[in-house]
Amino acid sequence: MHMAQTTEKIIAAKFPAPSLRAFEQVANHIRQSIASGTLKPGDKLAPERDMAKQFEVGRNAIREALRDLEGKGIVRLEKGRGGGAFVRPPNASRVTHALSDLVDGGSISLSDLTQARVLFMEVVVRLASEHATESDFAALEKNIEETEEFTKAGNAELRIESIGKFYTLVAEATGNSVLVLMATSLSAIVRRLLDNAVDSRRRGLPTTVASRRRFLRFLRAGEVDKAIAELSDHLVTLHRSLVRFTEEQRKKEAATKRSSGSTGRKRQRSRS
Repeated sequence: MHMAQTTEKIIAAKFPAPSLRAFEQVANHIRQSIASGTLKPGDKLAPERDMAKQFEVGRNAIREALRDLEGKGIVRLEKGRGGGAFVRPPNASRVTHALSDLVDGGSISLSDLTQARVLFMEVVVRLASEHATESDFAALEKNIEETEEFTKAGNAELRIESIGKFYTLVAEATGNSVLVLMATSLSAIVRRLLDNAVDSRRRGLPTTVASRRRFLRFLRAGEVDKAIAELSDHLVTLHRSLVRFTEEQRKKEAATKRSSGSTGRKRQRSRS
């Protein structure tokens, strides 16, 4: 039977003395059921009235819990006949948004982001070298060819998307879904930074493909340390470019503010 048609289920539980609001307790319990595997992607939760009875809370608390989970990408809510609340498969967007907020707020520096990514990808590459199949190598080869095509065609948007997908494919070769989510999330954050960077769409395009080919050659040959060194060097080079792009962007913004301020002062003097 398909997951979406699985018998509606959720573990009922009586809550301890409430330290959280009712809807938060319900939402936390549903998350725990997903984490434990009791609820799986595609499973449909019980109707609101049944959950309200199971958890001994009002239906408003159930609705608020479901809206909270929907907003966090944990469940999807469908209306109409056959609708309800369904468990969503894991995706990287939740992790990406959380980390992006920290980067934007200055809590995570570019240096910290790069260092974490280098160390993380080292683990991923070592595990990928042990588990990669020929189909994994073929997928990586196809990705490199597509990146080269987009580069030659000057299609910056698809090129950046293809470059980010490469890290996801390496992680998929490990067979570990958590590593796939993390690799995808980190790539998405860097991609957003590149999209915002000054002239990032026109600089440093050819080196990516050459580096990718060397990496894949080392990985296929089982030369793990060389593959890691190749990828790490590329990430460090990317970091330097991002720092340069970011500095250029700040200088432009500062110059624009100075220009705007000067224009405003001139207007005030002319009026007086």
